[in-house]
Amino acid sequence: GIPILPKLQDGLKKSRNLLSELPKEEVPKILCIVYTYDKDHDVLEAIRNTWANDCDGFFAASNKTDEILGAVDLVHRGEEAYQNMWQKTRSILNYAHDYFLDKYDFFFLCGVDMFVLVDNLRAYLSSDMYLRYNNGYRDEFSLRDDLFPLAKKSSKLRPRPLLIGMPYTIIRVLPSGGSGYALNRAALELFVHLDKTTFNTDIRWNKTTSEEDFLVGRTFYNEGVVVMNTKDEAGGWRLFGSCIETMHEFNGISPVGLGLLEKKFNVKASKGIDAFSAQTVTFHLKGCDDGVIESIYRYQSFFV
Repeated sequence: GIPILPKLQDGLKKSRNLLSELPKEEVPKILCIVYTYDKDHDVLEAIRNTWANDCDGFFAASNKTDEILGAVDLVHRGEEAYQNMWQKTRSILNYAHDYFLDKYDFFFLCGVDMFVLVDNLRAYLSSDMYLRYNNGYRDEFSLRDDLFPLAKKSSKLRPRPLLIGMPYTIIRVLPSGGSGYALNRAALELFVHLDKTTFNTDIRWNKTTSEEDFLVGRTFYNEGVVVMNTKDEAGGWRLFGSCIETMHEFNGISPVGLGLLEKKFNVKASKGIDAFSAQTVTFHLKGCDDGVIESIYRYQSFFV
């Protein structure tokens, strides 16, 4: 058996029970967006056949339109290349803003090598742990006025812009792109406003780089919007899943700088199964033994 699977299955059941008890108008609407290109449309097909059906809306930002798959040929500055992910991300967020802003409450963005339990995200976004942020709650990250001098001011905005992701740290705190991240409507409006009004004065908008998560995070924290601490009550991360078969082997160290999160912000990481929330939202499938497509279909069978 897979050691973490019963925990994850129980967590999803808990999320779905919570959502079933909510009035329909209180259940958040989520637009799911994946970035891809034509050579990965076979992976996109697997996503369209599985977890994308749990989203309230879906599109794939590609270089080739395919209506059946929900793929849109989204034009951006520069070439279609991994090294140009920042420009692609700018186009994605502007497109989501221009066409979908009023139709959805949250805008979730991830790569194509992902499996997502959308109901776990929906349940978290309906929970008191999340909703307190709407009312100005400041966590271990946004309380650091020395690093984020505008965080206090930002926390008083209503509606408050919020960035939901897996935090990692270099000097400040950023959302890990590999784990996927979500913006609430106010955050999407803020990003596009900054893009449109500072394009000619800020060199960041013209950069060619694969580090889109770094620049998304920096754009927001410069305005006092800091990626949230998305741990659950038991201390498990919600957006940190990887290959389900090996998650129990996690040693507490990772490429997303968990050691630095503890050192700088006293946000500790557990080991093994305890490091992951029962209501884990995202699973990054890069390097899984079965390959991405097989893993997507296999994981879907675990969580039907």
